[in-house]
Amino acid sequence: MEVLCVCGQWRSKDAFQWEFHVDLNRNASFISIEEDLQFEDLMKIVSEDFKEEVIGLSYGMSLDIKSTVEGFPPISVANTRHLRSFIGKSRSFDGTCRLCVKVNADAASCNNQASDTFASPVSTVQREIQVHR
Repeated sequence: MEVLCVCGQWRSKDAFQWEFHVDLNRNASFISIEEDLQFEDLMKIVSEDFKEEVIGLSYGMSLDIKSTVEGFPPISVANTRHLRSFIGKSRSFDGTCRLCVKVNADAASCNNQASDTFASPVSTVQREIQVHR
């Protein structure tokens, strides 16, 4: 499956609504993810594409699950088990899947102070996980 990797960071708004703010100073990258890809290999691929060693990966939940759980935060991809879950959930969508890449020393955290280098938010109310087969 093809995945679009986009740099930026998650921010929570009032009422626990999460939005992904795209970093306007970075390009995006398409990568191919196979069922047997290991987390360490994914991190190497994404790190090479963005020329960064310290990154964090996450994705937004689908609309059907968001409708049942209010304020659902982004989901981290921090090991092979998380990657398998991401791949499994992504297979149920049409289109291109977006994997959110956070680049900085504290890449594991989801929300930080706003910066002028980030675009207007992409609302998590929109369909965020779509897969191209």
